[in-house]
Amino acid sequence: MDWATRRKITYAVAIIILIVVYSLYHYRSVISPAPTCFDGKANGLESGVDCGGPCSLICQNDTKPLTVEWSSFIKTEPNTYDLVAYVSNKNINSDPMSTTYNFSLVNKSGVVIYEGKGEIVAPINSSFPIILQNIHLENIPSKLIVSLSSGQFFKTKLDGNKKLININSSKIEEGKDISRAYATIVNNTLDTLLNVKVDVVLFDENKNVVGVGETFIEKLEGEESREIIWTWNTPFESKPLTIEVYPIINPFTLNLK
Repeated sequence: MDWATRRKITYAVAIIILIVVYSLYHYRSVISPAPTCFDGKANGLESGVDCGGPCSLICQNDTKPLTVEWSSFIKTEPNTYDLVAYVSNKNINSDPMSTTYNFSLVNKSGVVIYEGKGEIVAPINSSFPIILQNIHLENIPSKLIVSLSSGQFFKTKLDGNKKLININSSKIEEGKDISRAYATIVNNTLDTLLNVKVDVVLFDENKNVVGVGETFIEKLEGEESREIIWTWNTPFESKPLTIEVYPIINPFTLNLK
């Protein structure tokens, strides 16, 4: 067998081997594809069906439901009320994409006289208020009932053990006609934070809620310090002594460096 013939045979064998290897790989990928987070199976490093491990979806058994710690209503004017529910989220690095809430006010007879619904994205590893303001009622409320319903939980890039925003100072100035609360917040990061919601809750000496407020900051530059002011145009039913401020950030819209 001359050299040219041996070379042809070598090339032919190499081509056949490549075809066989490709065919086997293609056959395996079709018959037994590599695990993904969207194949409807619990495989690979997943903890459940398409959840846990490398997947962004968190398995339900690895999440903690959001809970309502307390709720209250505050009369601000004749026939007008503010509503507040204090919610706890103990998940450190995951969050539901959305949580719906339902506020029901009932009278002494247990009849529902108002229902308010909405949707929030909860800040991770924190407690925070949900506030509804300027609710006009024809009847006197007796009790506020609050329920929550959360969707699936997903991983977030935010470390729940780190505070993005600090509250450096806060105070209350109570006037005869107009009262104000002040707080200075500081962005702890080098990144610009967008659409920051900042809520405030005022308590009297008996830890009863006497006032609530909310405001939005469209842009808070990296390491920026900002003073925020909330205003009430009617007197409080009892003297506010304690102020709690809650910066609320959507963990899914952050783009931290």
